[in-house]
Amino acid sequence: MAELANSKMQQSFEVAMQAGGIGIWEWDIVNDVLTWDHGMYQLYGISEQNFPNVYDAWQAAVHPEDRLRADEDIRNAIEIGVFNSEFRVVLPNQTIRDICAHAIVIKDALGVAKKMIGTNWDISKIRARQANIEKIAFFDDLTSLPNQRLFMDRLSQAMLISSRKKNYGALIFIDLDKFKVINDEYGHLAGDWLLVEASKRIKKCLRQTDTASRYGGDEFIVLLGDLSANKDDAKMELQKIAENIRDSLSALYSVPIFDGKTKGNFIRCGCSASLGSSLFFGQQPDSIELIYQADAAMYEAKSKGGNRVKFSKSNLLMTTEDAGLVEDSLEAGKILLNTSNNQLKLAERRYQKLKNKLT
Repeated sequence: MAELANSKMQQSFEVAMQAGGIGIWEWDIVNDVLTWDHGMYQLYGISEQNFPNVYDAWQAAVHPEDRLRADEDIRNAIEIGVFNSEFRVVLPNQTIRDICAHAIVIKDALGVAKKMIGTNWDISKIRARQANIEKIAFFDDLTSLPNQRLFMDRLSQAMLISSRKKNYGALIFIDLDKFKVINDEYGHLAGDWLLVEASKRIKKCLRQTDTASRYGGDEFIVLLGDLSANKDDAKMELQKIAENIRDSLSALYSVPIFDGKTKGNFIRCGCSASLGSSLFFGQQPDSIELIYQADAAMYEAKSKGGNRVKFSKSNLLMTTEDAGLVEDSLEAGKILLNTSNNQLKLAERRYQKLKNKLT
């Protein structure tokens, strides 16, 4: 009876391990013999006949980008006696699985490692849920660009790097000139398509280290890090990228019309953009003032008819030596806009709105 009970318990244990995506393994370190249970073969998508049962065979299954780190974790475990690691494996059909691995090291009386016994656990679904949560928290749902929260974090990091490396960075504020006309005339689905397409065009103009974010509505903001340490050269780099974005966004769009009746119906239309740009050097100006400067320059571009790039006038007043001496933001607004009192009040309200949005 006891043997029968133990047999049933073993069967239940194996079913539970399989249901949980868990495999058990043992590695004879001295003789390099790796033994897997049935669950391990299922996790790695291979048959027992096709597995050489040696360490190198397991290592070959680990994702190339994770292989070195996983091997280091194994080597460290032999020293400290415990193995904890997370890595990806590539199945024969090229499916990628996330694995969480734990093991203990068995040593002899002299402290020499003899074997490791542990488990692998499929955590792919957990990682997918985490990735989805991060996407919701840090990325725009429509365009998949970083949202304001993630953008502000990257801006803070870029300013710290600028302080350390003593080079310039920049912001580009972008507003689509005719988006509201297209959105109102052809509907929100067409408008959403246009925003997604515009975001793709912006990204194609950027370097790998740059960040584009959807600021809200039809506005985008771009962070350029690691520009030249020379202000004039940095401004030329900024101007080149900004003009490339302007050219790309001014090209005609083939916007699909979602009227619920006709499939494959498109409208060819233009939707240029107004761009405002501003340089930063280290922590000056601060992030809110910097965004305000780029935003004000963008509105100047729009007031001139759009489809153009304007450079922040505050930047024109600064040199590298006095980059930290930025005037009070509302006073800078008076210089930036050089407008009547009524227009200045609008600028102040715009600045306060930006400040409330970012703090």
